[in-house]
Amino acid sequence: MPLVITLNNRENKHAYMSKNNPEKQPNYEEAITELENIVRQMESENMPLAQALTAYKRGAELLKVCQQSLSDAEQQVRIVSEDNKLVSFNPGKE
Repeated sequence: MPLVITLNNRENKHAYMSKNNPEKQPNYEEAITELENIVRQMESENMPLAQALTAYKRGAELLKVCQQSLSDAEQQVRIVSEDNKLVSFNPGKE
């Protein structure tokens, strides 16, 4: 009989929610924490296939959030390094 995972709502506030969910997008720290929890669960639990697929999709969404946050931070560092002063970074402007 497969083990069904019960999610702790406090730790997995955004667990497996769709990116079309009206809730705000998690910041980097929230996304990385949720991603770590998903990885830990997938490695240690015997998840049913459908739940594992949902977790994988959510993990991919969170990975994109983390990558974008890091990319934005890297761009800010470049701006500071080039001009030797802090300038607000607007990802929509180039």
